[in-house]
Amino acid sequence: MEIGAGDETAARAHRPELAPLGVGDIEERLGPLDAFVNVAGISIPQPLAELDLVTYQRHLDVMLTGPIFLARAAGLRMAARAGGRIVNVTSIHATHSELGCVAYDAAKGGLEAATRTLAIDLGRSGVLVNAIAPGFVNTRMSIVDGQSELETDYFRDIYQHHAKIALARASEPHEIAAAVAHLVSPDNTYITGARLLVDGGLAVTF
Repeated sequence: MEIGAGDETAARAHRPELAPLGVGDIEERLGPLDAFVNVAGISIPQPLAELDLVTYQRHLDVMLTGPIFLARAAGLRMAARAGGRIVNVTSIHATHSELGCVAYDAAKGGLEAATRTLAIDLGRSGVLVNAIAPGFVNTRMSIVDGQSELETDYFRDIYQHHAKIALARASEPHEIAAAVAHLVSPDNTYITGARLLVDGGLAVTF
């Protein structure tokens, strides 16, 4: 994926049947954007000895490079209109690591660092930039080798029975969406450069 300084098509999906849309294309169809949310994600765990550059780079393309350039394109347009909201969905993995997840962790950690810098770069123009960091979420990414990790004996024992997650359950997508909705709403007037954990209390048990 080649991304130039002025390119707004950095979010090209790894699905060839989908035509890439730049931020300019989206605004032509929908009008000026008040809010922009980066929520792309993939996870391909690999032991360190088996980590290959193609898989590593794919994680960065999808969860770091693409989101940064999309946020740049959206943010500069918002800045020209003196206001807007950007939210990057990262992960608890940005600060809490797991065996075999160096590519995923690096991408999510990098995106949180970029979120802080974007908040500085765009702040004087009235654009607020924040990150949402989920823990376990009941989505298709929970399926590992054909089985939901949320339905394994290990998850029930460690995260539920022994309350490694304080709320003893994974979140549902609408609970993540509710947190995003607050950060992009007119009610948010002074939160920027922040990382909001939406993890059911997973981080506090570490």
